[in-house]
Amino acid sequence: MLGKLGDTIPIRKRSKNPIRVGSSLFCRVWYPYHYCRRVPCLPKRRNKAQERQEQAAKRAPYASDLSDAEWKLIAPLFEREKKDGRGRAPSTPFREIVDALCYLSRTGCQWRMLPHDYPDWHFVYQWFRQWCGDETLVKINAALRKQIRIEDGRSADPSLGIIDAQSVKSTAVAGVRGFDGGKKVTGVKRHIVVDSLGLILVAVVHSAGIHDNQGAFLALCPMFPCAFPRLVKIMADGGYAVHGSALRDWLLQTKGWTLEIVHRIADAGFKILPQNEHLPGSTNIDDYPKTTSSFLSPPKE
Repeated sequence: MLGKLGDTIPIRKRSKNPIRVGSSLFCRVWYPYHYCRRVPCLPKRRNKAQERQEQAAKRAPYASDLSDAEWKLIAPLFEREKKDGRGRAPSTPFREIVDALCYLSRTGCQWRMLPHDYPDWHFVYQWFRQWCGDETLVKINAALRKQIRIEDGRSADPSLGIIDAQSVKSTAVAGVRGFDGGKKVTGVKRHIVVDSLGLILVAVVHSAGIHDNQGAFLALCPMFPCAFPRLVKIMADGGYAVHGSALRDWLLQTKGWTLEIVHRIADAGFKILPQNEHLPGSTNIDDYPKTTSSFLSPPKE
């Protein structure tokens, strides 16, 4: 057993490292076959969280970083993540991780191309997968959507949903890939459901080879009535009219919502369909946020 503060500890075998006793400013060190003397203790190791916060304060902000007002809106959603599974606080502030995700969403760069100003990409990816699994990003989207609706003078929960899809090209290494015979595009299809303000309720990505009518089941399955208590109607364009009775019956039986098909007007030229003229800006799907982090910055003009 160790002795008291200042005692010398004899050992039989030769040791390369000295033995320290005590935790005060000075402690007695015993060197084998040498004399005892007093030396100052080594300084305590600095907290990694404090070091990371100081580094974040020094770096120049990127255009995709959150402002103080934006971070204040979503900071309460990360309170339960203050400690990891082993009961200790993470060494990196969550704001730095969210800023890194916003940078990835805005620039579209690879994970390994994340700037060195941000935390290591392995660490950012780990938290991204965890937040996707526990639906933290979904909760952020819902909280911001409700606040925007309230500021616009509407109810926090929407009563109308509008569904649409868009096929886009993807690389050959993509995990999900198909051919859209109607649009002549090989890639994936983005299926989204928005409210009357164009705010995303749910977004699903699947193969472009799946028809809109079949992909609607994939997009509407994650929408539970308990999450949208005021929702009563889903509107869709004529592309969902194929076998639309099956979709309409399934939606009414499982969700209790009605499906309304809005057919294209026969007049030539571009014209906004009925019930869509109140959407802000344009009806182009590219003008609306595609990811959760896109809600943290103004939409494209």
